[in-house]
Amino acid sequence: KKFVDRLVYYKMNVFQIYIEHTFDFIEFRNMDRTEDNYITPKDIIEIDRYCYENFVDFQPSLSTFGHLYELLNKEEYKQFCELEDYQPSSNIWAERIHHHTIDPTNEGSIKLICSLIDQYAPLFRSKYFNICCDETFDLDKYPVCDDPGKAHFLERLESRNGIHTIEAAAALGITKLRITGGEPLVKKNIVSICRRVA
Repeated sequence: KKFVDRLVYYKMNVFQIYIEHTFDFIEFRNMDRTEDNYITPKDIIEIDRYCYENFVDFQPSLSTFGHLYELLNKEEYKQFCELEDYQPSSNIWAERIHHHTIDPTNEGSIKLICSLIDQYAPLFRSKYFNICCDETFDLDKYPVCDDPGKAHFLERLESRNGIHTIEAAAALGITKLRITGGEPLVKKNIVSICRRVA
């Protein structure tokens, strides 16, 4: 609330909390952690209420493509990692960024991400949603890109993962979408993706 007060003082009216694994998603329920280690739905609702009372739009911001280190390291979700047979190294900070992109061609990946959205987005009054598509490094490095069975993989990756994500958000009443990250903007089909989003 103190941070929101500071935003109000500087006449800023938008607030986002970037989320990867620090929210109480059911996918993380069997991890050894307490309520001190993550944000609960009750916390989000309380922040949202306080923002609303102070004319600040509290917008959900959720990693849905890259930066899924904690999620894709769980045994039951490793199958959805773009890097098959991935083994972590000792450099944890580099690992968190570089090797935890979800495989957008796997239907299970779409269901998993939609589950996160279903749990998170309804807690907000905002009609905006930031799907955070940045740092999907593995999509340009993994040999799967040369697999004839996945031709044009890089050119349709955002449309496949992104459009399904957008549909899930729209079903929950989201009408304004933010697609952050430099990687989506360098894809040849970014204009057609934006048209579909509109």
